[in-house]
Amino acid sequence: MAAALAYLGLLAADEDPKQPAKAESIYRQALKIDPTCSEAHVGLARLHTNANRRADALREYQLGVEAHLDNALACHELGVFLFLENFAPTAAMWQDEIRCGQTLTRHNPDDRPAHHALAQVYEHFGRWAEAEHEYREVVRIGQTDEDSDVWVYTVHNDVARMLERQRRYPEAIREYEALIASEGPGEEEIAQAKARIEALKSAK
Repeated sequence: MAAALAYLGLLAADEDPKQPAKAESIYRQALKIDPTCSEAHVGLARLHTNANRRADALREYQLGVEAHLDNALACHELGVFLFLENFAPTAAMWQDEIRCGQTLTRHNPDDRPAHHALAQVYEHFGRWAEAEHEYREVVRIGQTDEDSDVWVYTVHNDVARMLERQRRYPEAIREYEALIASEGPGEEEIAQAKARIEALKSAK
């Protein structure tokens, strides 16, 4: 009941974004029914974001995720919020990003943006093998019409870098070769990949 009511609030907010009071009232009613309603916390977070109350929005998104770790809506919205906002990320925020990415990819193994975000977080923490796996998932899924922010051919370079970190040089060379053979790379990118191949051949 609480989630269904919260969705009515989300619809009300979409229909009349300049009048947030109605939607907020619905979210508050949903939270009275169930204080852990993730959808209601997401709705409140959206209202805070629209009013430029970023800290309040972050708190509501986090409450939505903490209430139900497998809630895809809350995980997706928190992940996007953390990615877009200019927060100085804390260790807890990084862990939230990992948890959200894991939830989203579990619900939808072909969620390319979630795999890519996970890869970047793992790389940030020096978790090279996990980052490699997630970058490979991006390559597996390939280019999508919905998401053109990342050109997949460039991810061969990311996979290669992670392999280099693990001193798996022959595999890294194959990834650089895959980049060169892909559609899209420019002359400079090809030249850089060839230079890395030669350097890794000397390192073997």
